[in-house]
Amino acid sequence: GDRAVLIACGNSPAYLRAILRKLESTLPGPISTIIYTHHHWDHVFGAAALSVPVIAHERCYQHLRPWAEKKINRSFWEKEIQSHPLFKQSHRAKISVIDSWDDFRIVLPTITFQKEMALHLGSSTLELLHLEAPHSDDSTLVHLVEEKVLFLGDALYPPPVYARTHRPVSLRKMSAALPAEEIDLFVPGHGEPMDRDAFRTELKRNIRL
Repeated sequence: GDRAVLIACGNSPAYLRAILRKLESTLPGPISTIIYTHHHWDHVFGAAALSVPVIAHERCYQHLRPWAEKKINRSFWEKEIQSHPLFKQSHRAKISVIDSWDDFRIVLPTITFQKEMALHLGSSTLELLHLEAPHSDDSTLVHLVEEKVLFLGDALYPPPVYARTHRPVSLRKMSAALPAEEIDLFVPGHGEPMDRDAFRTELKRNIRL
């Protein structure tokens, strides 16, 4: 209809604004809802550029809440680096992409779910499925049922360096839960969309890692 849903929103408000400018002529209307695929900063920091409801898994809310309760700026991340050197690369990246911290905020999900959730928007059905993936325990897949498209977020990827000792989740077990046979196009959080054959190849490659 006249609404648009944004699946993940980039690493900064400036990034999201740039994306929306590119999409301006093709969007049916303003962004009405954001869906977080997981809590990692490069997928959620852009939400500060909008004031719309956010849907995510309950664990995503729990991960983001401690940050949302603090004043986030450059000095905050610099102190975090001193306290947690393992996160240095990630925090330095955050500092580099935010052009202004004055109005920056961590946007918490306003609607959360535990296992599955469905959104019925006009002629489109969006099925949200939680997976405890190796990359993040709050991974949400978004299945556009009629279009046979699956947004994967980062569920296919190995865990970040700082989390590898804490993410024993099997990618084989996770892949068994994917509705792969119902999908024609797979959209990862980074990289090019894949057809079913390319997805299977990428899945096998990651299982071997």
